[in-house]
Amino acid sequence: VLVLCFLFVILYRQMVFTIPVGHTSVLWHRVHFANTKISEGPLPEGVKIILPWDKLYTYDLRLQASRQSYQVVSKDGLHFNLTLSFRWRAVRENIVELNQSLGPDYVEKLLIPEIGSTTREISAQYSAEDLYTSKRVIVQQAIYDTVTNDAIPNGVVSQTVHDTAKHRDVVVLADILIEKVELPLQIKTAIENKLEQAQIAQEYE
Repeated sequence: VLVLCFLFVILYRQMVFTIPVGHTSVLWHRVHFANTKISEGPLPEGVKIILPWDKLYTYDLRLQASRQSYQVVSKDGLHFNLTLSFRWRAVRENIVELNQSLGPDYVEKLLIPEIGSTTREISAQYSAEDLYTSKRVIVQQAIYDTVTNDAIPNGVVSQTVHDTAKHRDVVVLADILIEKVELPLQIKTAIENKLEQAQIAQEYE
């Protein structure tokens, strides 16, 4: 008994884990038999005791937010930065697949590059003035629709599809917002002067 107690104290950090509220975990068996799964999940919240040679991967299931800046090229060949914010959450029922295919750093491996490549592709279809003024909402919706398109098997799904249909995607993308368009000062000033002159003309009419 004393030996077992001593081993438990020594191996406590490798055996006893707490899954916080709003989280889930995947238990990976380093040693498994023919009738057991290599990975088990999703596991519910609470205290879990595992074998010291197994490993527990914990994921946050709550809504999360991130902000990223991407360099894009507009339709008129202008290089500038777009700052986007997006919200997402991991899909609980597909958490084992997420752990096996991407791992805990799935945001850096999946979401950030996927949104970045789509942002560059969509931005190339619009002028810098469009992105700075009236077309910003249209562009951010186009980015969201493309990233969450069912025809593109990237593992990202929209909130609507997630709520209405069964799927194998691992991340639900809630929304995308263009926060800032960082144009060169001369271009920004020229666009603002143009808008000001248009307002003056409308006021005159």
